[in-house]
Amino acid sequence: MRKLCICVCCVALLSLVSVIGRTETKKHAINETETKADALLHAGRYEQAFAAYRKGADLGSARSQAYVGYLYSTGKGTEKNPRKAFEWITMAAEQNDPDAENMLGILYQNGFGTDQNYGEALIWFGKSAQQGNVGAENSLGVLQRDGLGTAKDYSSAVAWFTRAAEQGLASAADNLGQMYLLGSGTAQDYARALKWLSMAAEQGFADAQNNVGVMYLKGLGTGQDFDSARTWFLKAAAKGSVSAQNNLGDMYWKGLGVDPDPVQARAWFQKANGQENTKVDSADHAPSQSTPQPAEGAQVSLKDGSAETTSDIVAINRAPL
Repeated sequence: MRKLCICVCCVALLSLVSVIGRTETKKHAINETETKADALLHAGRYEQAFAAYRKGADLGSARSQAYVGYLYSTGKGTEKNPRKAFEWITMAAEQNDPDAENMLGILYQNGFGTDQNYGEALIWFGKSAQQGNVGAENSLGVLQRDGLGTAKDYSSAVAWFTRAAEQGLASAADNLGQMYLLGSGTAQDYARALKWLSMAAEQGFADAQNNVGVMYLKGLGTGQDFDSARTWFLKAAAKGSVSAQNNLGDMYWKGLGVDPDPVQARAWFQKANGQENTKVDSADHAPSQSTPQPAEGAQVSLKDGSAETTSDIVAINRAPL
């Protein structure tokens, strides 16, 4: 009996060693495949990258499955197929991969490859955010701010925006700055609004650049500074911000920090109204009724509650894109 027990234990041990060996071999194969795939993707060799990620996906890697879904969503290296993108990303998310969970939330949020479902988006963003995915933290705040898939909860939105912004996410800093600017879910605080909006503005967010300009123009949270205001409006206007274009027109019309210049003012108003080709009268001529007029006050750019674009699914954090 003792010999039998020893034999059984030996067989069990050998089986365990065999399983561990196969697991390690599989991990090595996945790592090798994904390293190659990442390099191909970074080099823009999308067809080869797709093939390599597909190999990793077939080995069961959630990360590779997420990338296969991403490539199907963009049509890089393969056909653009929203449904297949949804299927592969779902497969990865169901393995509790936080990046895939975030991506799946975005697909549900936008109705990309599946029916739009804010409730499902909220669930998957929540799963991902609980694992520390900064993009999901921001997206969860957006849904709570806008009441999508849940009741509006400004306080919770501020908490999620803060968590993401403190990790350096520009879009979250933009959202958080607007909450402080408006006093939504927190006490109105222009100094904090300027801090967070400036962080987003410095990373190229046009709406934040315009809003920072407005704060300098009006002296909110800082001393009034027309030169700084105009600098930020110009940055935002170059990115197509209609509010910034109107604000520049207003500055030139009223002579705020610059000599009054009706020609420049009208040019900016017309650009904001899509009238770049409209004939501009001479500088000493009063504006005609068809010429855009100065706004009553500086125009602030605020979020309208619309969903993020599907391009956000590229935010897979663990490899170069």
